[in-house]
Amino acid sequence: ARAAYAARRDDAVMTELRTDSADAPPARVRDSAALADAPRYLRFDSPGACLGLEVTAEDDYRTLVGRVDPPGPTSVEIRTTQGSAWSDVDDDGAFVASAIPTGPISLILHHPAGRPVATPWLTL
Repeated sequence: ARAAYAARRDDAVMTELRTDSADAPPARVRDSAALADAPRYLRFDSPGACLGLEVTAEDDYRTLVGRVDPPGPTSVEIRTTQGSAWSDVDDDGAFVASAIPTGPISLILHHPAGRPVATPWLTL
C-alpha cells in the first residue's frame, strides 16, 4: 500500500474499474480449470473516456491488449513493481504490451495536451 501511495500521480484523472471478468465467470462453466487459460477482460471508466483491457497469461508474464475510447492518448505507461513499460497507442485507440510481469499494475494514459488518466492498482 505504501509503494502504491508513493507511486500515485496527483495530476492524473482516476478511472474506476467497472467490470472484471475474474469477478463474474461465464455462466454454465463448472470446471474452474477450464477458465485458467481464458483471457481476463477489464473495463475502466473515467469522465469522458473508457479503457477496455484484455489480459492473456503466458507463464509468469502477461500480454495486455487495450482499447481507449475515444482515441486520443499517444502512449500508455504500464507501471509494475519492477518498473514501467511503455506502448504507443494507434490512431484507433489500440495498444499492445507484451512480457508484463505478474503482480500489481497500474496504467497511465498520456495525452499530448491534457491531463494523464490513471487506473487504480490491481493484481494480474
